[in-house]
Amino acid sequence: MKRTLVVLIVIAVACASAGAAGKQQVNAIRPGLFELGLYLGEPTGLSAKYWINRSNAIEGVAAWAFSQGFLVVAADYLFTFPDIVKIEGETFPLYVGAGAIMRVDMATGGGISVGARFPLGVLY
Repeated sequence: MKRTLVVLIVIAVACASAGAAGKQQVNAIRPGLFELGLYLGEPTGLSAKYWINRSNAIEGVAAWAFSQGFLVVAADYLFTFPDIVKIEGETFPLYVGAGAIMRVDMATGGGISVGARFPLGVLY
């Protein structure tokens, strides 16, 4: 488990360093942009986001909880406010959304739980 976590951290740092090589606009949101990322913590997995336009995106997560033995699949519709927070010439888009989450408990024979999600945050 520790080895997997260390490998994921090294990959995340390497990807962040590679992306920081050229100065890019932080708020480069554009229609049709597809983003793929790591979902770190417990559960751990992959996240993907597709930008419909500068203000709307669809996001999905598929992750596995190694210590508790369950799979999580989630999908959200995000409303983004791209130019609302400006600090020293940089913009930090705020977002709020609604979606659904499903948990499949593999340790106890496949019990399924379904719920709602209401994500909010800031893009950096």
